[in-house]
Amino acid sequence: MNISFSPRQALKTLIILISVLIILSSLFLLLHSLYGNNYTNLLRRLFSLDSERNVPTFYSSSTLMISAFLIFMIATRKKILRRDFILWIILGILFIFLGIDEFASIHEKVGDYFRNRMNLTGYLETAWIVPYGIAVLVLFILYFKFLSRLPRRTRKYFVISGLIFVFGAIGFEIIATKMSKKDFSYHIIMTLEESFEMIGIALFIYTLLDYISTKYGYLGIKVSNKEDS
Repeated sequence: MNISFSPRQALKTLIILISVLIILSSLFLLLHSLYGNNYTNLLRRLFSLDSERNVPTFYSSSTLMISAFLIFMIATRKKILRRDFILWIILGILFIFLGIDEFASIHEKVGDYFRNRMNLTGYLETAWIVPYGIAVLVLFILYFKFLSRLPRRTRKYFVISGLIFVFGAIGFEIIATKMSKKDFSYHIIMTLEESFEMIGIALFIYTLLDYISTKYGYLGIKVSNKEDS
């Protein structure tokens, strides 16, 4: 069995899925605000980009795990070539953590801990921004030379996808801290936050697939119906 698709096709599919999630989230939020009842509230929570452990969360967690899988596939080639193997492995582990975090909301628990210990208020009230922001800065410093060794096209899209994701995850989160959850504008900001995160990961997956196709030609899995003798 051979499955073949281009990085561009993968990106197009992910963008379509993201668009559907954004439309459904906005639609059910609007319906609940107009006809609020248990049924519309259930649909809103099931598809809301601002809720946890629902359809958008499952999508985001899955794409982060897909990113980790692709990174590990690249790492296996790097092990053969003995170049940057450990850095690719660390990156893959990081994306596994992000995938688990997305579904289990670990960052919220981290935020509660830091907020209580450091008595953070104002724009830092969403306290997970502090350790996660520091981690992003440290990773950028550690991976600066790693990025410089990547092909120009790959490096460019790595940086762009990372900026989109971080701006969504941290930038819009900071803006939302001073807004009331009852305001409709709050839901607009949170929709933008999640949209930026999902688009950033979609572009990152495209970049990984593009790197694989350019560097190694293909990423293939061969399935045979012949039994081992």
